[in-house]
Amino acid sequence: MKKVGQFLFTFIPLVVAVLLQFLVGCYCVGIAFLASSIYSFQLESGLQHFIPFFQRLSTDTMFSATLMMNYSLFAMALFGIWYYCCYGGVYRVRLSSAFHPLSLLGILMLVPGAQFVTSYIVTLVSLVFPSWLETYEKLLENSGIFGSLSVPLAFYGALFGPIAEELIFRGVTLRQAQKTLPFWAANIMQALIFGIYHMNLLQGTYAFFVGLLLGYICRRGKIHSSILLHILFNAWALFLSGHLKFGSSPTDALIIFLLTIALFLGGIVCFTAGTNRLSTEES
Repeated sequence: MKKVGQFLFTFIPLVVAVLLQFLVGCYCVGIAFLASSIYSFQLESGLQHFIPFFQRLSTDTMFSATLMMNYSLFAMALFGIWYYCCYGGVYRVRLSSAFHPLSLLGILMLVPGAQFVTSYIVTLVSLVFPSWLETYEKLLENSGIFGSLSVPLAFYGALFGPIAEELIFRGVTLRQAQKTLPFWAANIMQALIFGIYHMNLLQGTYAFFVGLLLGYICRRGKIHSSILLHILFNAWALFLSGHLKFGSSPTDALIIFLLTIALFLGGIVCFTAGTNRLSTEES
């Protein structure tokens, strides 16, 4: 019975994260509405126009980015304390003991390798379920990613968001799942929950793959490694992916496919070798 309770508790971080999103959203909407009402000196009459105000706010990309950044800061604090107190999280480490040159090389190889793999996943899933792609594109458009990149969105997407998600899913969820499951099953479980967290079928599908990879990286190199990979992965998507142009000929497609395999598998091999050497040096 105790194991059943521990297994079910694995879903609690997801519930807490979603609830935190809702609470932070209510807080930010309330502050924005109050500030707007005070600025226009129409607080009483403004209460009658809350729904139109909320509808306008929901399409404001700057507000959405600011909300997400605020959420990630609260999540970092809450789940950081949770990870530290309940799962033995260690934050103050020497770089030489946390990273080996080979493991760093592996992470750098995995960034483009994983990006190319996810692009194949998105393409394949979009062909099978085109409606998923339409929904995903609308989500990206509302978030402001298709437009000019705002400062809050850049900080959220490339820094605060990855750190918060690693603490939630690899720091707390994976550790909790490992109390009742072997690592391979716990990793699948946290990756599935990570996909559900994105609340979008297309994004959730490739997030599941990314979650599996980050879970392995966290297991081999601890959470510092998965945070670094997640930050670089998101930074690539935000700042580089839109500027990379590839040819459309069959030869170019074959070269990119082979390069993807080489970078992804080579990154896994290098990272594993680096963590093995670190373990040997520590022992």
